[in-house]
Amino acid sequence: MKPNESGLLGQLKGILPPREPKTCVKSPLENLLGIHNSLEKDFRDYSYYDYLHLMQNREVIRSRIIGANCNYDEKDIRDLVLALATNECKNQSLTGAFTGGLASLLAEKRHKEGRVSVVDIDLQGMKFDYLLFNPRYIDILRIKNASGNLIGSTIATFGKAGIVVFEDISGHSTREGIALRGYAGLVLFNEIKGDYTGQNLRFGGNVGILGIDNVHGFLGWEMCKTTANEFEKIKKFASDSISKYSFSDLSHVNLFLEIKQFRAELRGNKFLEAYYSLTSKAAKMMKNFTKPNIYIE
Repeated sequence: MKPNESGLLGQLKGILPPREPKTCVKSPLENLLGIHNSLEKDFRDYSYYDYLHLMQNREVIRSRIIGANCNYDEKDIRDLVLALATNECKNQSLTGAFTGGLASLLAEKRHKEGRVSVVDIDLQGMKFDYLLFNPRYIDILRIKNASGNLIGSTIATFGKAGIVVFEDISGHSTREGIALRGYAGLVLFNEIKGDYTGQNLRFGGNVGILGIDNVHGFLGWEMCKTTANEFEKIKKFASDSISKYSFSDLSHVNLFLEIKQFRAELRGNKFLEAYYSLTSKAAKMMKNFTKPNIYIE
């Protein structure tokens, strides 16, 4: 026996198996923060209006997330957003696009599972520029109690979304370009403060149901308020859907069918749609729906 193996240690040698080195298992949140930090090192802060770089970034960010092979769910996205909001990020547009990419990929994953992704984020009054920026696919999304510029902008660009709800949000160009060359079943704005809200909404695409109440900004929202009765119906449908699909195994196909049915009911009440033009910078006169405009996969 070697001198350093005398006593109890020497007696135990050969009896106890050698110890395996401990591995540190990271939480989904830690893995997501790691991916974000890696992306921040590789990208500069592109201007929002540089659409070519934005489209390129979306695919690159998507590839990086997929390559990291990180499992996460709706709660992890919510925890990540709150964690990032409490820290000053070097690249706000990239950070926002990263959260949008996570939400989009999760929706695709849920579709394969025959389920619906429900991302419900209460930012508790914190600021987060570009939050949930540029996701191609969204099933159900609600962002509330937040401030920041370009929150939720370009959702469902060249893609599709089911229900998108914004409540108690302040900041300019928020929710701009939703369903740009894409499709959204229901979009609801409630208690929004900021100029250019909803600019380019469904430009070249479609929004089936649009609910508006207490939206203050440059685009002349006073011309196109949803009536109180209509808005309450839309708000209730959106809220009930969030609750229902958060604990359901129903598929996104079922979600879009329910949106289509609800839209048909609103058409029976001559529900009005507001159309916004990029060039006029103001809401044009409202018009009656003439036929269903819901995208069903």
